[in-house]
Amino acid sequence: MNYKLGWLVEQYVLALTHFTSAISAEEFQAILAETQNYLQAIEHPFQVIIDNRIISDLNIVSLEIIMQAFPALNHKYLSWIVMILPEPIKHTAAEHPIQQHGTIQLIYVENLQRALDHVQHAEPKLNLSQRDQGFFDHH
Repeated sequence: MNYKLGWLVEQYVLALTHFTSAISAEEFQAILAETQNYLQAIEHPFQVIIDNRIISDLNIVSLEIIMQAFPALNHKYLSWIVMILPEPIKHTAAEHPIQQHGTIQLIYVENLQRALDHVQHAEPKLNLSQRDQGFFDHH
């Protein structure tokens, strides 16, 4: 599998990471279906981390496009989407303003540590020591 989708912190932080520089249409459809499954029972605020560090497409994906591509993320309890930018453009993260769609906000960050810092700041009660420590390891 060229990606991993799952709970980084059970029921509170859903994460997507990639193991190749691009995903196929079939993989994208699988990600959509899996996202729907993970989120259907969620009844409290949660956040999403999208790890695009090794993605070859260097276009900045807007919140509007994410909402169109991932209908499951149009969820009343989603508070933040934290997107780690691809390595070649990570230095531009701070140049992009936070985007908002209803109650959902999107922030671009330059690395995994910044992503973790952001979700912790946004939800102080979150216990990141309970996260899946190996989630982002590329096999």
